[in-house]
Amino acid sequence: MSFFEDQILDIIGGTIGSNHLSNIDDAALNDYLMFSARTVIDLLDDTLLNKHTATAATSSSVYLAANKRVVSVTLGGYGCREIPFGLSGQAADSNSIHFATAKSPVYFINKANQVSVKPTGTEADVNYIAYPTLDADGNIAIPNFPDSAEYAVVLGAAIKVLQNVLSNYIHVDEDSELAGTMQVEINGLQAMYQHEMMKFQGAKS
Repeated sequence: MSFFEDQILDIIGGTIGSNHLSNIDDAALNDYLMFSARTVIDLLDDTLLNKHTATAATSSSVYLAANKRVVSVTLGGYGCREIPFGLSGQAADSNSIHFATAKSPVYFINKANQVSVKPTGTEADVNYIAYPTLDADGNIAIPNFPDSAEYAVVLGAAIKVLQNVLSNYIHVDEDSELAGTMQVEINGLQAMYQHEMMKFQGAKS
């Protein structure tokens, strides 16, 4: 399998740093690739991601999930139900219908990306997918990620590259003909991307 940079260039043509890609460097390509990977991870179904998760055990029932997507949480062998942060107080109130119990645990994520599990006192397992750090000309695969979804990541990165080129045609070159041609190409890739992502709606494996 070829590096991600080669896969992207196979779609859009050209060479990084030259001709219509003259304002694209390796750092920009890495950013587009990582942004696309993060977007795809956020859109994929939990059931598809579950088999690729890493697990962090936390005895304090609080876990910092920065740069991660939390897929599921278990407590004492029971799956936790995610609740909005606004119901966190009720989860600890025995008089509330949202009161969390050992057999009906819950979790919530606050604005600081901290995962809190109720009830407390028992070790919780947080299953997550880390948003990857990628090198377009050094990686050929995304770790802990469904192989079947990698093409969508490549398409997403290719779209971001061409959107950059389009912006250059409009605001720097002021070439409406090239801009129109580029927009048609972007529209085609976006349709391919949407088709690719539709494959994973409710995917089970």
